[in-house]
Amino acid sequence: MEAYLSADRQVRTTNIIEQGFKEVKRRVKVMETFPSEGSCIRILYSLLRLQNENWEGKPIANFQIYHTNKGTVPASC
Repeated sequence: MEAYLSADRQVRTTNIIEQGFKEVKRRVKVMETFPSEGSCIRILYSLLRLQNENWEGKPIANFQIYHTNKGTVPASC
C-alpha cells in the first residue's frame, strides 16, 4: 500500500499538464497567427514531443512496484 501511495502522488499531479499548457501558450503567443490549421498542429505536436523527450529520462519512484501490483487489493484494506 505504501508503494501505491507514493507512486500515486507523483502520477496524479496535474502540474506536469499545467506546465505543458503554459509552455504551449508561451511559444504560440509570439506567433499571433498561423497560416493554416496544419501549421498549428505541427507546432503543437513539436512542443508536446519536446516535452515528452525531456521527461523520458526521468523515472518515477516506485512506479514499477505500483505497476506490478495494480489490480490487487493489499491485505491491510
